Amino acid sequence: MAMDAERAGRQVRIDHLIDVLVGRADRRQAACRDESIRGLRPAGVDWLTTSELNRLCVLQEARVRCQETTAEIQARVAAKRAARVAAMED
Repeated sequence: MAMDAERAGRQVRIDHLIDVLVGRADRRQAACRDESIRGLRPAGVDWLTTSELNRLCVLQEARVRCQETTAEIQARVAAKRAARVAAMED
């Protein structure tokens, strides 16, 4: 149970850091007054620096790992519950 809370907390922190980076990109895009430059950089990630983009990729990968790990835990718990139910039926 504590492990799930820790994973959930980690995922919340990762989501917050991703939101911070996306917010930076959005502010940069909104601050640009030249429509031609905005047209050349239509996606929000186009407004991130190289280091920010690398950080975003790392954070997104960490978020996926966090979700996969949670899914694996849920599958293991479900298997244990199914085994208990099967044992009680015998």
